[in-house]
Amino acid sequence: MGGVRLFCFPFAGGGSRLYQPWRAALAEHADVRPVVLPGRETRIGERPHQRIEPLVEDLVAGLRPQLGDRYALFGHSLGALVAYEVARRLAELGEPPPQVLAVSGRRAPHLALHPPVLHTMTDADFAAAVMRLGGTPDKLLRNPRLLAHFLPVLRADYEVNETYRARRQPPLDCPVVGYAGDADPLATGTQVGAWRDTTTGPFRQRVFPGGHFFLRDAPAVLHALTADLSTGRVPVRTP
Repeated sequence: MGGVRLFCFPFAGGGSRLYQPWRAALAEHADVRPVVLPGRETRIGERPHQRIEPLVEDLVAGLRPQLGDRYALFGHSLGALVAYEVARRLAELGEPPPQVLAVSGRRAPHLALHPPVLHTMTDADFAAAVMRLGGTPDKLLRNPRLLAHFLPVLRADYEVNETYRARRQPPLDCPVVGYAGDADPLATGTQVGAWRDTTTGPFRQRVFPGGHFFLRDAPAVLHALTADLSTGRVPVRTP
């Protein structure tokens, strides 16, 4: 399955850096294509979106010409939600489904988030809350110059996540794999397992050691993703 194009969506505030090493690690199995959201990296001059719908329309417009014959989607945390909605929009546009949708570190979209809501906090409280969650370098959150640019982007990402409301719509028709950290307080194994309800295709759940950002510290994730990409269809649907 070396020709499959794997589009990777970042967590809130994240960029393509997390996925750059995957290009070499997965080279025999996939053409890894990190997705860059507005407001960062090569799109730093663009205003970040604050709602899921315009963000998805923006990304789909750029991704459709790149899909090729075979593609897969991967996303972590907010990226999992975005990858799912991108898959939904592509289906609405008549595109073939992804060979695999891999969703990591995010509860299923039909499960409501619980307070506190972070994106409405003051800058100081928001930065402190994000620092407690981890995933964002402390040196960035403590640097006033960097923070002045980064905070609006991060806040917009949180607003996308926290204002999201699942719509009543048909399930996907593709394999879905849910990746969970065994100590993740934001997306428990049960909550990740609920992704099984988003597809009529096969579903599989994988659990890794670690908290919400287990993705950074678990080489086993790449091994699992390699297996899921190589099969193209994940094993039997779990009950």
